[in-house]
Amino acid sequence: MRILVATVGTGRNRKDIAGAIAYSARKHQADVLLCLTSPKTEQETLPEVRALLADAGVTIESHPVDDVDDVQTLFVEYRRILADVAARHPAADLRADFTSGTKPMSAALFAAAVAQRVREVSYVVGERDETGRALPDHPLHIRSLPPDLVTADEDLRLARRLFNAGDYHAAAELAWRYARRPTGLPEGPLKRLAAAIRRLGEAYWKWERFDWRGAAHDLSGAEHWLPPDEAPWADRLARQREFLRRCVGDSRSDWPAERVADLAANAQRRIDQGQHDDAVARCYRAVEYLAQWRLATAHGIENTGKVPVDRLPEGLRRELGVKPGVPEIKLGLQNAFRLLEALGDPLGAEFRSRYAGPGQPWDGARGPLANLLGIRNQSWLAHGQAPAPEESARDLLTQLDELAQRIIPDFAALRTTAEHVRWPLPEAPAAAEGE
Repeated sequence: MRILVATVGTGRNRKDIAGAIAYSARKHQADVLLCLTSPKTEQETLPEVRALLADAGVTIESHPVDDVDDVQTLFVEYRRILADVAARHPAADLRADFTSGTKPMSAALFAAAVAQRVREVSYVVGERDETGRALPDHPLHIRSLPPDLVTADEDLRLARRLFNAGDYHAAAELAWRYARRPTGLPEGPLKRLAAAIRRLGEAYWKWERFDWRGAAHDLSGAEHWLPPDEAPWADRLARQREFLRRCVGDSRSDWPAERVADLAANAQRRIDQGQHDDAVARCYRAVEYLAQWRLATAHGIENTGKVPVDRLPEGLRRELGVKPGVPEIKLGLQNAFRLLEALGDPLGAEFRSRYAGPGQPWDGARGPLANLLGIRNQSWLAHGQAPAPEESARDLLTQLDELAQRIIPDFAALRTTAEHVRWPLPEAPAAAEGE
């Protein structure tokens, strides 16, 4: 269903305005014409419109407003009318025509139509006499403007701000209004920008949720969909796509080091957003994964949930109190690092110095890393009731980065690759002098 909402004025002789409105209704192929009238035009112009469209199969409705010179009152009323029509007919193609009526009526309908995001705003033009009125019996033409052209620039600026704040899903949803087909913007730079924000936002949103495979897919072919100003990102996004593929791994038994870098970068973004409990949880998992990765890749122990007892040095078995005849045991974070140390792995020794303190026993650890990992256990997202402080989240991330750099040679480069791009923001228009 196509619904045309039109303001109705008086014109020279009522018939001229009625002719323009009828012409607009036919050109728009309207099924419903909702006429916004004044008491005068309700009585004098609307009957002429009805007569001209009597054989057009158009349902004509009207809504008169008494004060046609108060633009604020008119805007509020027209906005209410458009919202009501949209609510009653959510699938309708809603359009507005502000050809006639008082200047406040036309201005109010234009503003209300843009606010409602109707499909199209239009007006009828023709040859004019010396008074500015259209001449009768001369050809008429429709001029139209999609409201998206009015709102796109500022909305896409907002979408980039949301994106840069890490709210990728909201940025993608806002940009989608302007990128989608067949509605949205006409083809051009703004539509290309909207499509790029949408695609990159969707990719990063998946990445944030550890959907590495989906994110890698969405980042493909960036050189074809990036706007010209962001074309240099293509190489960086290609590196990120390869990074994400490596995070996926080749099999369930694969242990990519990239996952440590990804968790660390994700934790940094959570800190930037003030989500310190989320950051601490990611750091904790990254430290745990670091031990699992090292045991799997350097010592062939691929499941810390089922570690064969015969892989534990005798001294560690005694320390852990392993009972005779037990074939396998489960190792938590601390004990996984204890096993690394017992196997002579430098990561185990490094962890112990940070967790227990140099030369200190594992039991009753009082090192800085023990305190920081303990904050995770006391947080709402684990076992406690204490929100994680920002300083603790930052300190734990530093500990993670330093641990990883000791054992993963290219960790700093991986961390850089895992950092998300940020859209440059154009400066807002300067206020006029005296504002």
